[in-house]
Amino acid sequence: SEIGTTDVERVSKAFGLSPSERGRLMNLHRRPSADWTWLARRRAHTNRYAVRAVYLADIVGTSGVLTSGISALDHYNINLTTRASTAEVYAQAHVVETLAREFALRADAAGNLIVHVLSGIDAVTPFLEGRTTMPSATVAIDLLEAGESRARRAGLELLDHLLDRHR
Repeated sequence: SEIGTTDVERVSKAFGLSPSERGRLMNLHRRPSADWTWLARRRAHTNRYAVRAVYLADIVGTSGVLTSGISALDHYNINLTTRASTAEVYAQAHVVETLAREFALRADAAGNLIVHVLSGIDAVTPFLEGRTTMPSATVAIDLLEAGESRARRAGLELLDHLLDRHR
């Protein structure tokens, strides 16, 4: 499935979902996409870094780095233009440590590199294996969180498209 998987039992177990959380997951398709922002809470630890723009393509292409949000626009044919010198990725903590050393990442609240580290990435690894881009629902949620109205609108359109396909 485009959202990532239809195996709700496996997803529930991997993420340690309670019965009420599982129920909300099962009923998501009935909620308007604008209500989905609650999904973003506590899904990952997010930091911004300042890095030389010339390194962004190398960072995005590093093994173990998955693009999302503004860096996944082309992958999901999202019509949105952004600053070319910004990237958004997911990676395991040890990969981020390697990137920090190799590319001299510097923590910066207004930085041009957004890095999400999933708290339970080992549990979700089977859902991400072989990917270079996060599932479209994650990309949509990251766009919703971007804080920019055009990105939010693009995230809502992507979620609406996903929901239409699964109704």
